[in-house]
Amino acid sequence: MKFTIRFANRLAQAFAGLSLSLLVSFMFTSCEPLGSDSKAKEWTEFLKEKAQAGESAAQYSLGEMYWDGVGVRKDYVEAAKWYRKAAEQGYIEAQRMLGLMYDLDIGVAEDGVEAAKWYRMAAEQGDADAQFNLGRMYYQGDGVPKDDLEAVKWMRAVAEQGYAGARWFIGVMYVNSRDFNDMEPAELARQVVEQGNAPAYDDGEGVSKNDMEAYVWVLLAKGQGIEEADKVIELLEKRLTAAQQKEGQTRAAELDRTIPHFPADSKPVEADEDEG
Repeated sequence: MKFTIRFANRLAQAFAGLSLSLLVSFMFTSCEPLGSDSKAKEWTEFLKEKAQAGESAAQYSLGEMYWDGVGVRKDYVEAAKWYRKAAEQGYIEAQRMLGLMYDLDIGVAEDGVEAAKWYRMAAEQGDADAQFNLGRMYYQGDGVPKDDLEAVKWMRAVAEQGYAGARWFIGVMYVNSRDFNDMEPAELARQVVEQGNAPAYDDGEGVSKNDMEAYVWVLLAKGQGIEEADKVIELLEKRLTAAQQKEGQTRAAELDRTIPHFPADSKPVEADEDEG
């Protein structure tokens, strides 16, 4: 394997949690050029040594290398092994990735309970991808009891970090559509509009229809490039008075100034396609 940009990124990730002395010791133990195959092999062996010695950052990066097939042959079982070692030491990214592997039946047997457990560990430390996936699991009742309020809690945590998809998710939950798992935004918008005149719901277990909250979050999603939000905004503006619309727009603008932005296509981490 050539010492590519991706390979260099793995090196940087591994050493983010390691001491400067270790980085210096690796970089100067060989006279080979940084881009040489032998240097790449040397780095892989060095990383394995540190991972086996219990360095959580090295364990995580070794898991990433097996996940991507960078410097080693792609092997999801080995990736899960090293992610687990790092995750058990509290390494956030490893916890999220181990949750993903249990969630998607990659390298380990699919297990919603285990997926939710590892997602929660990372989510409680602020990892947005883990928060999104945990919110989705609460909405679906996958690995945890179905709980719309918990779903909104975790989606809001993601939305407040600037992810458009979570803003859209929350907005639609507050309208009146409850069955939108895995729908494309256009199909979701169509169904929401079709159900727009349905009676408000409040079954005591989920999120009651709240047009003002929906309006705020869908406005935020539109501001980050989710074009399908226009249809839902049009529906909500028929329900809200001019004064309520102004209030919602003001709230959305205030929120928008206080939280970061990520592109509309930002989404939780997924498995890469196999690289020829």
